[in-house]
This record gives sequence, structure tokens and C-alpha cells, in this order.
Amino acid sequence: MPSTVSSDANICADVYVGKRPGAAWNTAGQTNLFCLTKSAIGFSLKSEKDAHELSNQLNGKEATVSQPTDK
Repeated sequence: MPSTVSSDANICADVYVGKRPGAAWNTAGQTNLFCLTKSAIGFSLKSEKDAHELSNQLNGKEATVSQPTDK
């Protein structure tokens, strides 16, 4: 991960399952695998509950990139 990505950034991995024909466009189900949070000292794994909540919050929304702030 580039150093330009801010601390407290979240990274989630989800899996999608589709039906044939056209499984890529005919989603049958989706679930969260895990989420990580970046900190100044490395990465930490979110709890299963927090990961599912974060994944649900992020799904259906366009990803946004936070800009560095001057402190």
C-alpha cells in the first residue's frame, strides 16, 4: 500500500457468487471476507461484526478518496 494512503483507511474484501449464464452480471449472493484498517504502525484486522458493518456501509456507495489534511 502506498505511503500516501492515510492512516485509518479501511480495506475490505468481499466475495460475490453469480448464477449462470452470465454469472458476472447475475449476482446470487455476496458476503464479506475480512476488513483491515491501516494505522501509522501497520494493519489491524477488524472484528467479524465490525467488518460486516463496514462492508455493508461501503456496499452500494461509490468509493471516496480522502484527501490529506494540513494539521
